[in-house]
Amino acid sequence: MCIRDSSKDALGFLLKRIFRIVPVYWVCLSFYLFLLYPKIYFPDLFHFIFLLPRINQDPPGFGFTILAPAWTLTYEMLFYLIFALGLRASAACIKPELLVPLLLTALVVGLQWLFAGQPCFDPNTAAVASGDGTAWAILSMIANPLMLQFGVGVVAGAGYIRLRQSNHRPPAWVFQVAVALSIAAAVVAYYFLPASHGSVSYTHLTLPTSDLV
Repeated sequence: MCIRDSSKDALGFLLKRIFRIVPVYWVCLSFYLFLLYPKIYFPDLFHFIFLLPRINQDPPGFGFTILAPAWTLTYEMLFYLIFALGLRASAACIKPELLVPLLLTALVVGLQWLFAGQPCFDPNTAAVASGDGTAWAILSMIANPLMLQFGVGVVAGAGYIRLRQSNHRPPAWVFQVAVALSIAAAVVAYYFLPASHGSVSYTHLTLPTSDLV
């Protein structure tokens, strides 16, 4: 996505991602609402339809939605928005695949420092904004360390594409070492890190999997 879309306009990139994700989500949501119609709390429908967090507490889900996994789509849409801003702001000397990870890191670390006076890299205990309401919850989601995983994905994806386009590929032993390190990191994470969301848990294994890529 980084290399392929870096030459496109930011609005076109964002609209393409919205139309790729939101219609399918709405179909699934409609089916689920039909099944649970008598139990629906209608004031929450606005949040369900537009993938908005319900409350500014309990990170990283922030109240989840009626479809339990849908809260992850909110993070994905926020990442697409930030990536679109990166496309808009990037210059010839600063590519989006470099600018976006730096921007994500600055947002997470800066906002966590603003909220709690220190950075936090555990999505489950990360600080949240002090206000109430949807806008504050969105700000808290942008500050959540889960956003850093998108930055890792951008770097890994860009590196993979550059490697494929290069005529000077590393020797085979480099890939073998990377696989070995990934397996070792995954084992360590599984046995010594908590089962939760984020790069500091074994649920997502962000660092081992990015190393493997």
